[in-house]
Formats: sequence, structure tokens, C-alpha cells
Amino acid sequence: MLTGLLGGLLGGLLGSVALLAGCSTHTNAPGTEAALDQTGYTVERDLRFSPDGWPQALYADLYLPEQSTPRPVVLMVHGGGWERRSREDMDWIAEELASHGFAVLNIDYRFAPNFTFPAQLHDLQVARTWLNQAADRYRLDTSAVSGFGFSSGAHLVALLAVVASTDSELNQPMAGRTPRWKQWRWAGCLLI
Repeated sequence: MLTGLLGGLLGGLLGSVALLAGCSTHTNAPGTEAALDQTGYTVERDLRFSPDGWPQALYADLYLPEQSTPRPVVLMVHGGGWERRSREDMDWIAEELASHGFAVLNIDYRFAPNFTFPAQLHDLQVARTWLNQAADRYRLDTSAVSGFGFSSGAHLVALLAVVASTDSELNQPMAGRTPRWKQWRWAGCLLI
């Protein structure tokens, strides 16, 4: 029985590795760097993305690459244990992404313990809704939105992606509005 169990585990592990290897792609040969186009960008600082009547005014910096076509977007969320730090921690990453053609919305969110969960998740939902509302003005491609965060910011991005298309209680209307995040499509999610 033990041999059968070990054989089954080993077979499952090898099957999983083969399946995952088949899903991976490379844009360049291992050990070499891919050439990425560079572009200039501008930054609109301190844009308010929270609606009127929100418990705390929330702001973001929007990095916009210099291109005429709709830009893919990264929703960027800083870390800090849900209670400290700021979007300025992520400026260097936002600049790098913008220089390669990504629009970046680098946001602040409300801190614990003054605001308890799910307040921070709701702040990300409001930021994502703001992206949809600002898409035409800033030429944003809302069908190509990715989330990026460090530490607690990565946790919040992951939660946002998980509940975005569910009937979770976390998707209940807030501030007297029906949420739009059930309609979102995410291009990707990078957690660090």
C-alpha cells in the first residue's frame, strides 16, 4: 500500500511539473535579456480617486507613457503591514514600468488600525473603478489591467483579483453605489 501511495504521489508530482512546464513561455533565450522598447512618460501627481463622501480622501500618482494608443495599466499598491508606508515607496518601479509603455496608477489606501478590513480592499476596488471611469481621458486599456504589490500591497492585489468576479460579501455595494468590479478582467497579477 505504501508503495502504491508513493508511486501515486510521484506520478502526480511529475505530471504537475510536465503540465506547468508546458504552460511556461520565454521572450528570450535563457541567460539573455530581452530588448524592451523605451519611451518617455509624464506623471500626474496627487489625483484623487476616492469618491466624494468616502471615509478618507485617497490619492494616486498616474504614470503615462508617451504613446497615442491605449496603454496597458498596472494598479500598483505599496506594502507596509496595512498600517504605514506610502506610494512613494513604489515610485522607482512605476517609473520603470512607465518607461516601457505601461500606464501605472500608484495608489494610497487607508491604514489599520483606524480602518479595519475590508476597508483597504474597498480602496483598491474604488481605484479599479476610477481606472474604468478615467480610461478615455487618459487613453487607458482597461481590458489589460494588472496588479502589482509588495508585501501587504501584494496581499491586497491578490484579494482584489480573487473576489473580483465572485458573489463574495466583499463585493457588497459601498458608499451608496453598486460596485463595477464584477465586470473587470485582469491581465495578470504579480505578487512580491
